[in-house]
Amino acid sequence: MSQAATAYEKAISLEPDQAYAKTRLAQLKKIKQNKSKQSVTSKKSSVQPVRDHGGAYEIQMGAFQVRKNAEKMVKDLADKGYSARIFEIERSDKRV
Repeated sequence: MSQAATAYEKAISLEPDQAYAKTRLAQLKKIKQNKSKQSVTSKKSSVQPVRDHGGAYEIQMGAFQVRKNAEKMVKDLADKGYSARIFEIERSDKRV
């Protein structure tokens, strides 16, 4: 079992009405089931690489509720030689 699943199960055991943890645990279990099905039935991918047109590209590596976790991801990526940064978005109802 993954560390995330273990953490969600612990959160649920401590607070059984923890809706977020229950939802995330169910999603993790569904993902695990889908991956095991794919590994059994997977064939050679038909996805072809897209030709590079010389542009600059960015990807999002995560979305975090705890800034310290985002900072750890930036450090881990920087340690591997990648340029990384944190974007903090503020909405009227909450900070994202």
